[in-house]
Amino acid sequence: MPHVVVVAAFGLAVYTQLAHLLVVPGLHFDEAWQGMLAYRIMHEPDFYPTGAMNSYTTPVIHYLLAGVFKIFGPSFATLRAAFAAMNLATLGLIAGLLWRTGERLAVAWFALLWALLPLSVHDHRFYVELTGFH
Repeated sequence: MPHVVVVAAFGLAVYTQLAHLLVVPGLHFDEAWQGMLAYRIMHEPDFYPTGAMNSYTTPVIHYLLAGVFKIFGPSFATLRAAFAAMNLATLGLIAGLLWRTGERLAVAWFALLWALLPLSVHDHRFYVELTGFH
């Protein structure tokens, strides 16, 4: 039974992360900074920041996003889809660790709450760096 619940919860999480990705018009402040720094990394040959846009994160996100921009092109949709993918990857990593420790029911609840929690679902649209890649 937990397998069915986990698969359903992950399916719901994918839907809630990716549905209506472009509904919120324009870029939130952090989204704009993330995108700009990634764009600069991609286009400016001598730009290799060792610091991030603020004091509480690292520039890892900027480099990851620059790589995504190189593959898919810099766009509003690419930016938000990358953030959603990072959120889903974080969900997968945490759920995988819980699953390996035998916490099958915890995985099911965690994935379901992740999918339904408004901050998790919509945070990548008003990006405040919720993913585990920071």
